[in-house]
Amino acid sequence: MMNSEPDREITVKEPVEFKGNVKWKRWKEGVISYFNSVLTKDFIPLSYIITENEVPEPGAEYNNEHQHLVAIALLQGKEFKHDNGVIVDFLKSWTINGPAYPWMKQFSTTRNGRAAWLAIIAYYEGSAARD
Repeated sequence: MMNSEPDREITVKEPVEFKGNVKWKRWKEGVISYFNSVLTKDFIPLSYIITENEVPEPGAEYNNEHQHLVAIALLQGKEFKHDNGVIVDFLKSWTINGPAYPWMKQFSTTRNGRAAWLAIIAYYEGSAARD
């Protein structure tokens, strides 16, 4: 587990496994909350991997340090590659027995958690889901 130090203790429960009877929006918020509570070795919330913005806005103001850290974390490099793999492992464990797994499965072998998350979002919030 990433958080073995006492000051990095995770206080948010992991989301339930995403199966047929689990509501998408509630599960999505649970995933985001969980990743907000997990800190990387550099004390950046792991949710930076699944953030919607790929590039931080220059001079943007943030409500708190948490938002600032998530927004400015680089989506490239050695740490990103490691953290991206961690995300795909969590997503796989939470979706493998449910309807979302086929959408993220292709990213499992490449350990691309960001792409897996975006694929799940595209399916559940894209035009097909709205029709």
